[in-house]
Amino acid sequence: MAANTHGLTVRLAGTFTPSAEQFEVAERMRALSTGLFERVRASGELRPDVTYLDIDYLLEFLASVRLGDATRSAELRQRHLAVIIDGLHASQPTPIPGHPPTWEEQTARWINR
Repeated sequence: MAANTHGLTVRLAGTFTPSAEQFEVAERMRALSTGLFERVRASGELRPDVTYLDIDYLLEFLASVRLGDATRSAELRQRHLAVIIDGLHASQPTPIPGHPPTWEEQTARWINR
């Protein structure tokens, strides 16, 4: 989180159309990430209505936090991450409104329009 790697995604999405090879790499990344996500879900600690892409967008949201210098921004990202992690726990969750994002929505935002 402190490295702000999701910030790159936020800045690049929609600025170019990835190649077929880049989409293949994204699919491999998705398979590995969803595998990890499902192992976390199987632990019973994660609220059941959260999806892999919900987590992905939360990380992008955290990357957008910029206040003060890089050290302060990283500190705030860590703070907000702690709040989000607490909200992801399965104990007594508040229902989440709306439908979760889809992989089609995720990939469509990369197409340069």
